[in-house]
Amino acid sequence: MMLAPLLHYWAGLRRHDLVRLFALFAFTAVLLVILGPFGTARQAGFGRLIYWLVMLCTMAWLILPGMSKAMLGNARIAGMGLLPGAVVLFIASSLPMTVIVALVDLTAGIYGAGDFGPSAKAGVLAEVLARAGEFLSPPQGLSALLLALYAKVLAINMLSMGLISLFLAGQWMKTGQLAPGAAPIRPALKFFSRLPPGIGTDLVLLRMEDHYVRVVTRHGQALVLMRLSDAIAELDGIPGVRTHRSWWVALGEVRSTFRKGKRLELVMSEGTHVPVSASHRGAVEAALGLTGAPTGA
Repeated sequence: MMLAPLLHYWAGLRRHDLVRLFALFAFTAVLLVILGPFGTARQAGFGRLIYWLVMLCTMAWLILPGMSKAMLGNARIAGMGLLPGAVVLFIASSLPMTVIVALVDLTAGIYGAGDFGPSAKAGVLAEVLARAGEFLSPPQGLSALLLALYAKVLAINMLSMGLISLFLAGQWMKTGQLAPGAAPIRPALKFFSRLPPGIGTDLVLLRMEDHYVRVVTRHGQALVLMRLSDAIAELDGIPGVRTHRSWWVALGEVRSTFRKGKRLELVMSEGTHVPVSASHRGAVEAALGLTGAPTGA
């Protein structure tokens, strides 16, 4: 199993998904209230519940989607195995989350003076500023505190979001497949990881434009910096055919053919007329099951 389906799920999270997941977040928050990490045991029970709901929602609604989109832009990371890739995802997402947790905890006064140093009268903010000069001087400096806080955030992140992702496996694994009856995405995961999540994976055609490949799907299009031949190689296993040195089409999206003399064009589902060159005509006709067509162009 590859990491890309999990990244696509978090990157494409929609508002209705968030509402549906809120009950799951609430259950996880109750468990964290009982555990009371990060010094939250000092808070009243209701305050702790609100704290963890806010933290979980921030991670799921803001940090994970943004980090997943960034990781999908790297084919090597998106093509990783699920387990090591998920570890990388949670390690990376815990970095910005640590900053958010630190700011919220300092503002809410969760850290006492004993967490930073002896000068309680100066206030939490003044104490942090005073310790800023000691950032590189562990163990008393601010660096030690942030490092310890990051370790806690990472542990909670992997535990809570890891369990939530596991619980939702049936949903995000569906992104590892195309529509029913179509070829699986798995052979083309590396290629699909290059695309922005918003345009989906229902390919219509590819067209070469200078050093880029324009990828057209049923839901949008994007430019990818690569050669057309490399893109076609990554699409091995997806039903399609190259029609021209600059064009590739998905066979399931061809709606009709257009002939003018010896010239052959394919009309795609979104209306594009795709040329068929003489050198590729035989392969195109064979792939589409065309008969009685002229062989020259």
